Amino acid sequence: MNLGLCAGIVIHCLMMDVGYTFISLLAAIFVVTFLLMGFSLSCAIIVTMNVAMIVVDVMGVMYLWNISFNAVSVVNLVMVVNIAMLMAVVVGIADLYIELRLLEFPLNFVLTQLVHLLSVVNQTESQELDMR
Repeated sequence: MNLGLCAGIVIHCLMMDVGYTFISLLAAIFVVTFLLMGFSLSCAIIVTMNVAMIVVDVMGVMYLWNISFNAVSVVNLVMVVNIAMLMAVVVGIADLYIELRLLEFPLNFVLTQLVHLLSVVNQTESQELDMR
């Protein structure tokens, strides 16, 4: 059997598996956001699209910079998805407030979320330094 054909089949199977995993990830994010944000379709779409764009961008940069998948890069990728979800939810909540015509957006909520985001980034950076 031709070795190039076998490699092509393996790469095709891996790409299909990655595609199914990415679609199931986006579907889970959409459903959970739709349920937890009070059945707001626009909020769920905004959060899902933000996370999808960030994951695709990060994967593209990893490909362009020839970053291989290892334990550190996977931890960084999980951290990126975590930060993307936090910021996308804040944007989704802002959209929800605009949609419900609540003009007094709670500044305290935004500041609390930003402090939480900075603490998450600080914790993951300290964990990465501990792994080295």
